[in-house]
Amino acid sequence: MVGILDPVTSSGIVSKAYHTIDSLRYFISELTNLWHV
Repeated sequence: MVGILDPVTSSGIVSKAYHTIDSLRYFISELTNLWHV
């Protein structure tokens, strides 16, 4: 577990988190669109 605060690793985790959140937001918006139809 050396370099756990490594900038590259940190940015990778952050970008992965943002991607996951983005996917969830898209999925939720799709569900609400289907729901309102």
